[in-house]
Amino acid sequence: MNPLALQKALTLVVMPVGAALLLLLAALRWRSRALVVGAILILWVFSTPVVAEAIMRSLEDRYPYQTADQCPVADAIFPLGGG
Repeated sequence: MNPLALQKALTLVVMPVGAALLLLLAALRWRSRALVVGAILILWVFSTPVVAEAIMRSLEDRYPYQTADQCPVADAIFPLGGG
């Protein structure tokens, strides 16, 4: 398997939605209510304002706010999309 494809697949599994989906699939397989509760808890914890803002703050702190005057002059811009 391609290492980049493996990295992308593992990233999806580690993210909260991917982990919750894996737990739900495991709950279907083994008929376990504990796995369903675990999936719901993962989604709930990561959607609470405290955790969500902490994650967002850790990303935003890397790039401090700049006014338009502080930005370098360029002939073109390239808007990037999220992934």
